[in-house]
Amino acid sequence: MRSLSRVLIVVVVPLLLALPAIAEDAKPDPVIPGYSIEFLMPTSEKGPDGWKAGDGSVAGAPTEDGLTELAESCKLDDDTFYVETGVLKQGSDKVGLAMLDVDENVFAFRAKLDAQASASGWVVRELGSPARLAVLSGSKAAAAADGLMVHVVYAIGEMAMNRVRGQSAMQAAGQEAALEYVESIQRIVPDTGLAHGIIGRVHWLRSLPKKRGDKPDRPLQDKSIGSFKKAIASSAKHPPKGRVLVWISGTLGGMLLERKDKALLADATAALQTAVDNELEAPTNNQRYSNRYNLTCALARAGKVDAAFKMLEKSIEVGKTLPPGFWRQSFQHMEQKDQDLAPLRRDGRFKKLMDEHRPEAPKKRPMPPKQEPKKDEPKPKDDR
Repeated sequence: MRSLSRVLIVVVVPLLLALPAIAEDAKPDPVIPGYSIEFLMPTSEKGPDGWKAGDGSVAGAPTEDGLTELAESCKLDDDTFYVETGVLKQGSDKVGLAMLDVDENVFAFRAKLDAQASASGWVVRELGSPARLAVLSGSKAAAAADGLMVHVVYAIGEMAMNRVRGQSAMQAAGQEAALEYVESIQRIVPDTGLAHGIIGRVHWLRSLPKKRGDKPDRPLQDKSIGSFKKAIASSAKHPPKGRVLVWISGTLGGMLLERKDKALLADATAALQTAVDNELEAPTNNQRYSNRYNLTCALARAGKVDAAFKMLEKSIEVGKTLPPGFWRQSFQHMEQKDQDLAPLRRDGRFKKLMDEHRPEAPKKRPMPPKQEPKKDEPKPKDDR
């Protein structure tokens, strides 16, 4: 019996003590996000909350060689580990920064990194995923880390919007990728306006008719409107900005306008005004024209005729830069068909404005001249 007890002490107890390490090694790696830290790294022009990338060094900062050695101890190599180091500056303050891609043995590496960070006074942050990490050092490391996370939220949000605009927006794969980016954002900030805006955009894309004659999916549009409203609410944390703000507010305003509901008109006008006020961030003249024209319609329906005329002139200004065929079709709809502009058509200024900016009719191609049929040429004589 004593020999059995001795066996249990010698064999079983060490195994029990090793269980945490075994469990750590056995823990499955997280899903690797579809972005690398090269898209998140701050630059000298674009940095986190006043911190910009600079030169120089910071004493005690993590080095590329040191982090690579740590990675190699976790059986990571060039294909599964990438590190980029730099310095963040704000005034006279400096912070050392290392950003890491860890694609295998993530939790084992993180355990060793945390131990070294604790000993060295480093600050470690997850960049939307346990597999994407930032390590900061210096007396202002914690403050710089908070700013860095804001920078990362907007950088991932921009990547998400790249998946849900243009032709790729209608593909399910692009929409799913955008929602994966949203999950990364929500790991940093669970309830953020930027994430709500991207979710709203995906709902809106999925609500569109799949084929001619189908109607939009009204429940999905309701979800989209709700998400967009959360995105641009005054209380929204990390609200959308730049191009993302223009897309979200312009889309929301257009959807509310389409409902033909007077109760929604004020919200539609406010959203479209936001899009127009920030239209320098819009990537195409087509989007600028759409937002201006929709705002014209909203103002006209609200009875704000003078303001509507001013916005109509701005719409025409951009409309004339669009492809001629598209502009002629849009102009005809504006002049004759759009019921939202009925209050403007009753005003003498409308006809004068239309006559002043009427696009040229398409030039008819000249008919090719008739060719006389060729007479049969005599066959050459056979000299044989």
